[in-house]
Amino acid sequence: INAHQWGGNSFFSSGWNPRHIEGIEHFFFYNLEYITNKKFTRFYATSGTDADKVADSKLTEDRTKWEADVADGNNLKLLEKKFKLKKYLNILLDNEKIIKTALIIYALYCAFIIGVSWDELYYHEIGKINLKYLLSFGQIEESFIYKYRFSTLYWSLSSLINQIFPKHLSLEIFHLINTIFGLMTIVGLYRINKILFNKAIAKISSIFLFLIPFFFGHLAINNKDIILAFSHVWIVYYVYKYTFLNFKFKKKLLLILKISILAALGTGIQLLFLGSLIPVIFIFLAIIFLNKKKSLKNVFFDFILFFIFFYFILVLFWVDTHDNIILLPYSFFIKTFSMEIGWPYSLLNGVYIDKDN
Repeated sequence: INAHQWGGNSFFSSGWNPRHIEGIEHFFFYNLEYITNKKFTRFYATSGTDADKVADSKLTEDRTKWEADVADGNNLKLLEKKFKLKKYLNILLDNEKIIKTALIIYALYCAFIIGVSWDELYYHEIGKINLKYLLSFGQIEESFIYKYRFSTLYWSLSSLINQIFPKHLSLEIFHLINTIFGLMTIVGLYRINKILFNKAIAKISSIFLFLIPFFFGHLAINNKDIILAFSHVWIVYYVYKYTFLNFKFKKKLLLILKISILAALGTGIQLLFLGSLIPVIFIFLAIIFLNKKKSLKNVFFDFILFFIFFYFILVLFWVDTHDNIILLPYSFFIKTFSMEIGWPYSLLNGVYIDKDN
């Protein structure tokens, strides 16, 4: 439309009449008529004669009228679309609690009926072994392949909860626990986005996360990545609270303890977990010091408390380090960078292959 300059020299260097032009332009303007439900007024090409000057005046008048008609038509359709969208949103908002309840029940139902994934039993087993060790105060000790790589806080507590229920429901209970942590990840994301943006964006992002297949599909059966996501989200939330809010000592101590538990939870599953939080920590430290929200002395003291809580919880469930809680954690951490990782066997074309060969 801009190229045609409304009746002057067009993109094709000619004046035009919408009812007599051909090809693409013909198709374009007839579709505009159909979409806007407005008939075109005849436009005239310009030239230098007096008659054509009158026509030019008429052209300007008709053009203005046509633009107004099209604008009215578009505005009406836009209002209709907005009304329909608002109507649907209102239906969702009016039934928000029902929809939330339905989605949660659906997630728990899927968790209960889904089968076992290929590797989750391994983590259930090492969680159970370490729990026996802790409850027996080190009297019952079992070795298990690659167990030294993990601090089993999540898997051991899951095993403890599991023992409350009948043994034949063991797998289902593990899945339900994992699903609850996954749903709490969504709650954490909602809280963060509500702070950073607004309530509407927080709700939309939460629904999107729930409906993403590779999140929902892993909700019950992935007892590693879902827990890492849970730890990430809630650490960011609590670090935000620590940065921007002022607490009395007891509440601040509780906040630091929460961050410590979450950090130990994630690090126990993946020893490089804390490394992924370095950019987040730098951002919040920059905010603290640039805005002078807290003194360096207080931040340093709080970090010492965090590290003590974090290291104690991490090592408590990292039972393979109990012989030397100073040197062995470092040794096992360095070992994760070696080739001694992964599963001992691979299955290729129905044949088990030893990874060492």
